[in-house]
Amino acid sequence: MYKLIMLMFLASCGHENPDQYIEPSLKPIVDEFSREFGTVESSVVIGTPHNQSESILGECQKYQYWNGYKYIDFNRIVINSRRINEMKPWILKAVIAHEIGHCDMDLEHSEAGDGTLTDPYIYSDAEDYYKDNWGYLINDLKEKANKQ
Repeated sequence: MYKLIMLMFLASCGHENPDQYIEPSLKPIVDEFSREFGTVESSVVIGTPHNQSESILGECQKYQYWNGYKYIDFNRIVINSRRINEMKPWILKAVIAHEIGHCDMDLEHSEAGDGTLTDPYIYSDAEDYYKDNWGYLINDLKEKANKQ
């Protein structure tokens, strides 16, 4: 029994969220975001959002569960499987950053049409908008996260 408890303890060391899963195809985007902001705690998956609206590109889902001795918060970012193939790489990157802003940074939507990563809508479907303005958009996200 002692060995089993010790093995469970050692296996859990260094893993704050052992249930985290990042879709391998999305991992490079999440890793890039982590280099800018620190560890991403949420899982990032491709699937069906709870919100069934056709306009939904991604969604932050927040959960809490009892692990036997305490409540654990668990967040999952779902990239809409019905829409992912039509997203250009920079749009997908912006959607993931937007949802990480909700799930990991607890940011709310900014004013509609402000063109930032917390805008409730993709500001532009022109890929160059996000590519050309990425530095500004990331700095805006950092400022919003630090104001909390």
